[in-house]
Amino acid sequence: MLMHSAFATRRFCQLTSSRFLSTTHLVVNAVGVDRTGIVSEVTKNVVDAGGNVGESQAAKLGRYFSLMMMLQVPSNKLDSFKDAMKKLKNVNTAMFETEAPEQHCTHAAVACMYFL
Repeated sequence: MLMHSAFATRRFCQLTSSRFLSTTHLVVNAVGVDRTGIVSEVTKNVVDAGGNVGESQAAKLGRYFSLMMMLQVPSNKLDSFKDAMKKLKNVNTAMFETEAPEQHCTHAAVACMYFL
């Protein structure tokens, strides 16, 4: 039983670490005339690409809405994510690749370092 548990943990760590090794970090700014659903549509594109939103900030400026997000998407989904963002209705987007924000050590990361 212990052998199976160690194998399962090692396999989880391999899958998890490979996912994070091939991640692209982005700063995304989306601006458009204020309307219901902009945040939802942008977030849906991130989730559909298998990504994650780290930080975000939004502001209403006159009749416009601006959304800025720090996010990560799997590198192999980057092109499809960018295409999906271009298709947002009446929203202009700018995306900049950036470095990963400071990583915090978790119990899972410590376990993965031990087993790898």
